[in-house]
Amino acid sequence: MRVRTRISILLVLFALALSGCGGRKEVEEYKATWIKLAHKPVEEAKVGVPARVQAEVEVSKNVPEVDLFIHCKTESVTCPPIEMTMLEPGIYFGAIPSMERGALVEYYIHARAGDILAVRVPGEDKATGFTFYYKGTPNRPVLIAHIVLMFIALFMFIICGYLALRAIRDRRIRLQIPRLGFLGAVVFFISSFPLGMIVAYQTYGTPWTGFPVGNDITDNRSLAIVLYFAAATLLYRGSVFRRDPSRDLLKQVSTLPYVYLVGVIVTVVLFLIP
Repeated sequence: MRVRTRISILLVLFALALSGCGGRKEVEEYKATWIKLAHKPVEEAKVGVPARVQAEVEVSKNVPEVDLFIHCKTESVTCPPIEMTMLEPGIYFGAIPSMERGALVEYYIHARAGDILAVRVPGEDKATGFTFYYKGTPNRPVLIAHIVLMFIALFMFIICGYLALRAIRDRRIRLQIPRLGFLGAVVFFISSFPLGMIVAYQTYGTPWTGFPVGNDITDNRSLAIVLYFAAATLLYRGSVFRRDPSRDLLKQVSTLPYVYLVGVIVTVVLFLIP
């Protein structure tokens, strides 16, 4: 009995020895290293107030402390990197200094963890960074007058288009169509040019950025609308000023409602352009 017990013990020890003959296998554990950076772009900022920039950061557990910087520039100035401060875990805050009225600022946010990891928004594949303007504050009465007159002009144009449509349907010439178009154009001109240019100057520092000095879509569409109705008024000046179609440059009176209907459609389409 004792012999059998000893033999069993020897067999167990031998089996354990064989199991260790292959050596220990190396065990590796891999953790991905990453930084997730999110930011809602600044849309605009007021002159005299620094632009608030906020970013959210998520990192893997094996990432050391993360530093965030704002890199910004204008057409004439390149700012030194602005270090962002962590307000709470994962939330960082920074401020771009206030600049002159109308300054277009381009910026991006750069996050880095030591020398091992870096990421930016927008990505490096983007040709430009985020952009926003520093805006001044326009005079409130002038701004209100500009907006109110703009809506009055648009209302006049819509009524003009409605009357033109009825004239086409009824095959009847309505002399109030060119007069209403002329009055709408006058109100629109006052809203867009004297008042609109004052508002633009107080906001961006430049009264006019449309043709021929620039390509601003807002200024150019205002110019196009005014020129169209000015041309229509010139063609039908007899109907507009003297209620006498015989003095019109365009003698075919039947074309009058079509000219103004097209002008109203063009006006509405231009205003739908963002």
